[in-house]
This record gives sequence, C-alpha cells and structure tokens, in this order.
Amino acid sequence: MSTTNIDELIKSTRPIPPITMLPSDIEEVPCVYNGKPGCLKCKICGSVSGRTREIYHTYKCIYSIQEPEGGPFVVGERLVSKARIDRSLCECVLQREYAVITPKSSKLILGTYAAGPCVILAMRDRNTFRTILSHIDYPAEPTIMLPFDAFFDPETTDVYIVGGEDSDIEAVHALLNKLKDYNYTTIKFGHIIDSNSNAFAIDCRTGETWLDDEIIVPDDIPITVNKEQRRITGAYFNELMMSSASLKKVTIPSRKSLSLNTSSSSSSSSALNSSSSSSSSSSSSALAAAGAVANSAVSENKRKNNFNQSFKRKTRKRNNRKKY
Repeated sequence: MSTTNIDELIKSTRPIPPITMLPSDIEEVPCVYNGKPGCLKCKICGSVSGRTREIYHTYKCIYSIQEPEGGPFVVGERLVSKARIDRSLCECVLQREYAVITPKSSKLILGTYAAGPCVILAMRDRNTFRTILSHIDYPAEPTIMLPFDAFFDPETTDVYIVGGEDSDIEAVHALLNKLKDYNYTTIKFGHIIDSNSNAFAIDCRTGETWLDDEIIVPDDIPITVNKEQRRITGAYFNELMMSSASLKKVTIPSRKSLSLNTSSSSSSSSALNSSSSSSSSSSSSALAAAGAVANSAVSENKRKNNFNQSFKRKTRKRNNRKKY
C-alpha cells in the first residue's frame, strides 16, 4: 500500500500510549506534603506522587513518557499570493463556522484567523473552483466532515489544513483520520501543531493563499468593532461552549442575486415616487426593509465581535501559561 502525505501527518500526531507500571516497581509511602499514607513511589527512579497518585518519572526512568516531537509539521506546497488581500472580496469565517463560494459569489476570498487549538480546514475543487473554508474548534465531532462530503469529490479536490496545538494533538489526529476515511489521502498543503495562532485565506478563482504574517487583521480580513456588544460577549461564549460543536454555515449571496436586489430596490423607489396614493404603505415597506438590513448588520457585527473578544482571551491565557 502506497504512503501518502496525510499518512505523514497522522504518524506525526499519533498519541503516545501510556506505560503501565508493574506492581513490583511501586510502593506505598507517606505523602510528602502531610506525612499521611496515600502516595506512591517508583522503585526505579525514586519519584513520589502527590495525592492524585500520579507519578512524574525522571527522564532516565523506564516509565518516563516520551514527549512527542514538536511541530509545526508541514507537508505539500501552496500557491503563495504576491498581492495583498482585497478586503472587499473577502469573507471572514469565525469559530464553528464554514462558508462555500464559487467564482459567481459576491465574495471570492475566504479567510479566518486566531486558530490556536482550533483547526482551519479548506478545500477547493480544481475543475469548478468551488471552495469551502471552516474554522473547527472540535475536530473530533462525528459529523464534522458532512459539509465537505456534500460538496466535494476527493479526486478533484485540493485540501488545506492549518492550525492545532500540542494540547489538542489528539483531536487533530482524529480529524486527519476522518479525512483519510473519506478518501482525502493527499494534502495540498498542511501546516499543523504550531505554537502560534494561525491565520489562513484562499482565493477561489486562482487558488492563491495567504498564511499567518501574510495576513493583517482586520485590514485584510474585515472585522467590525462594535463596543455595544462587549457586554454580552461572556454570556454568548458560555452558551457557545454548552452548545453543539457542529459547524454553522455562513450564507454568501451570488453577485447576480445582489444585482437583482439592487434593481428591484431601484424600481421600488421609482414606483414610490410616481404613486402618491400608496405613499404611506410604501414608506412603511421601505422602513421595514431598512430595519431588516440594519438588524442583519448588527447580527454580523455581533458574530464577529464575539469571536474577536474570544481571541483576545485565548491569547492572554496562552501568555499566562508561558510565564509559569
């Protein structure tokens, strides 16, 4: 059986199985903290457990757990764009979201950022240029591959996977195995288990990509700041953590539908000016439409700002861990 580059990533992220100690190599000893019985001691290296009865062996001990090789693990190649992202053509995909675009969509570039323990998974059909990008925070979710399986054929699809950390390596390993189960055996570009927070964007028309420092947030990937939404951010993320980990689709209209909406709104305005008898009802309709647009804008701002605040909190937690 031939080896593909996804096998390289699966091997690099394979969890190290725990080592079971022989009863003859363990003895019960008084706890070093309070002198009471209840702790364990390794007879090989002399390490003593705490009250959790978990022994941290010295590196020379036969029971010492070998640390996995650190990342990032990189396979494949990507088409690097030499130009900055055109923010007017870019749609930002946030945590637990995915979006699908084609060259006929109003947005032609998909991008996301702040993937630390999260994983960015993107696919692009080489024939139709249909492209999907997702920001996955729970790669082990059983249904995580459904949106990809519905749109793409492994024979004609380029796969991109970016992100993940050492703390979540088992989940990344599970996602790689899912990709292989769905016959995505060759990765166009993989950059995983990075200690940094990753960003990634892809142009559906050309397959050009941007990675990490090649992206400036929010100049390239537009993020709207709405101070009014900061008060509910905490409640939103408590709800998010308790909800299902399945992905939510971001709907991106086609350019044709946008032009039709523009022309229909123009004709509605013309009819409103020519018909004075129905001016009252037409004004109400116009106000209702304006209200719907405003509500949609507020909802979009809320979605992006909540994610922005989460990114800042995760960065502070990561920095605090590094201090100790």
